[in-house]
Amino acid sequence: MKKSSAAPITIVLIWLFPYIAALVISNFFNLNPLTGLIVNELGMFIGTFLTYLLHKKIINLPVINNEWKKIDPILMSSVFTLSLSFTAIVMYLAFRDGNYVEYEEQLNLFTILNYIAVIVINPFVEEFIFRYMVIESMLGKHKNFSIIVISTILFCIPHMVGLVSSLDIIISSILFAVIYIQTKNLMYTYIAHASHNLMVEVLLNTNINVIRSNVLLVIGIIVFICSVIFFCVYIKKYNQKVNS
Repeated sequence: MKKSSAAPITIVLIWLFPYIAALVISNFFNLNPLTGLIVNELGMFIGTFLTYLLHKKIINLPVINNEWKKIDPILMSSVFTLSLSFTAIVMYLAFRDGNYVEYEEQLNLFTILNYIAVIVINPFVEEFIFRYMVIESMLGKHKNFSIIVISTILFCIPHMVGLVSSLDIIISSILFAVIYIQTKNLMYTYIAHASHNLMVEVLLNTNINVIRSNVLLVIGIIVFICSVIFFCVYIKKYNQKVNS
């Protein structure tokens, strides 16, 4: 019997429900930051497991199999620099007129685990949900433009509150969606997402003058343009090699 497809919104809601429940528990019981972080990550993992079961039982998606072994180091480098430079530009635009509280986190167990969650764990979980499951469930049924718009809207829903800039969330989601559609490999979008979060954390713990520096903007724009050009040119060669 052929498996049916689930709507992208269904995938996201199933993932979000345990995560939102974890956030409510953290706030209701006024948990300390470390315990709250663990509870929130647990909610995220439960949601991911439920969507994985949905994938296995209902949604007919391609199997993820040794994606990291299929990585092209040249393409990965362009994705990495593309994401870093884009993030630097957005951070500059977000803080050029203020709206910034300078801080430097003390290195303790919470901050270490938080960095691991933000830079390593959460990007993979979110790419699995919003790029692999959401986009794959729509490929072949909608045009790429519609897929990018829908996946971006769904990605924005749990990310719009308390983040650096809604512009950052929108454009980064578009960027990740384009990378996934072009490569069909979760590891490329994971690296793009992880490097994006890394740059955000580095700059947030940097002197405000660095973020507002015109040098950062100029370097970011140059690297971004070069990375976009290289990605557009090289992706054709990459796809030809993969298809052959």
